[in-house]
Parts: sequence; C-alpha cells; structure tokens
Amino acid sequence: MSPDEQVRKLRKLGLSRYEALAYLALLGEAGLTAGRVSLKARIPQPRVYGALGTLVDRGFAEVGLAEPRTYRAIAPTLAFARHKQRSEKAFAAAMDEVAAEMASLEKIKPLAESEDPAAFGIRLLRGASQAERTFIDLYESARREILLFVKAPILYAPVLDNDRAMSARGVKIRWLVESELMDDPVVGPGYREFARSCGELRTRERLPVKLAVVDRRTIAVPLSERDQTPTMLVIPNAVLAEGMAQWFEDVWARAAVPVSVKPRAGRQKLPR
Repeated sequence: MSPDEQVRKLRKLGLSRYEALAYLALLGEAGLTAGRVSLKARIPQPRVYGALGTLVDRGFAEVGLAEPRTYRAIAPTLAFARHKQRSEKAFAAAMDEVAAEMASLEKIKPLAESEDPAAFGIRLLRGASQAERTFIDLYESARREILLFVKAPILYAPVLDNDRAMSARGVKIRWLVESELMDDPVVGPGYREFARSCGELRTRERLPVKLAVVDRRTIAVPLSERDQTPTMLVIPNAVLAEGMAQWFEDVWARAAVPVSVKPRAGRQKLPR
C-alpha cells in the first residue's frame, strides 16, 4: 500500500493530513521527538506539535515524560479499538440529545393538512417491497372508509383476516373488481369470501385504473414503470381524494353485483 493510500485510509477515521502523516512517521519507531517527526513526515514545524497533541488526545499516540519529549505510536489495532469506542459513545450521546430535542418539538402542534394538490407529502415509491409495504400501511390506517378499484394484474392478494378486523371496528370497505378476476381460480375465491364476510363488492368488465381512496383524505395509485418495476404514487390531499371518491361512486352505481356474492334468499317451506 502506498503512503498516499495509507494517509487516505487514516483520514477516513477523522485524522487530518498532518495527523495521519505524523502517525505514519511514528510507526516502527521506539520514540521520536517532534523535530524528528517534522523532518521524517515533512510536516511544517509550527504544525507538528498540534498534530502530535491531537494524536495523543485521540489515543493514536503516547508521549514520554522525560526530556526531550518523545512520542510513540499506539498499535493500529488498539488505536482503532479506542477510536471506535469513543466514536460510538459520542454518537450515542449525540442521538440522546437529538431525541430529547425532537421530543420537545413534538409538543408543538403541526400545521393543518394542506389542501393544495402540490403540497408536500406526495410520494413516489419504486420497488415491489417498498410499494407493497406502503400500500398495506395506508390501507390498514383507514378509520372510516376504503374505496378500491381492483384491476388485473393483481399485485396484492386479499388479506381477509385484516379486512374482517377492520370491518368489525367500523371501517366501510368497498371494492370494484374487474369481472374476469372473479373467475380466476387463484384470487377469485378470496374476492367472493371478502364479499360474504368483510365488505361490499361489485364488478365491471373493465376498470380504467388501479386506485385506492382512504378516508377520502389520501389516494394511492399503483403504477408500473416501463421496466415493469412496481411503483406506488401516494397523494395525501383531501380535495383530490374527495374527487376520486365521487368518481368511484359514479362507477359503483353502474356496476353489477355478482350472483356469486349476492345473499341467498330464505328457503320457503313446502306444503306437506
């Protein structure tokens, strides 16, 4: 490894260039005076004392008590262990201080949610894992209502236990599903079971987009990039969400209730 590469690696530990040069000059020596370090490392005399002092303070070197004063390097593995321990303590203390400051800021009431469609909070999430996690979190955060356009291809299968629990706590869930999905042997049974035990379901032959409207406050639009990467657009905007909800209501009113999910009529007693 060249001297320049060694200096570069030491600087990643937070040493300045002169400190790194001074430390390298001390390695392999029983002890050097500041003057000898200055000559060996080619550090200006006025700067060498500061560099050596910092090395001692940070655990990279030690200084003898006899005159003339000599400096000796601490073994690299031990110096690194000390540096790591000191850095971790400093980081933990800094995070504790930041946590306390953020907790104090928590008491300040945030501004009311903006009605501006271009407001902060719009997110474009790329990648299956991130998009799915965000969609599930948004869906399960609903307190009053979920409106959903379900369009092929299906990325997220129904999670009926969650839907039943949400319905039980008063969330009204309505799904508009493309007709062909009801006949799909993989997902079709899940949609029929949803309609029986979780919420309301209607079908249309074709739906224009995939769309979720949560509490008429936030919309989520699953997208697909040209490279087929799953992508999710999330817009927290009440005005836009209300408009999308009204669109949903219009399509819902013209949609069909599949025979397979209609409640069965009560049996009539036959005369004996």
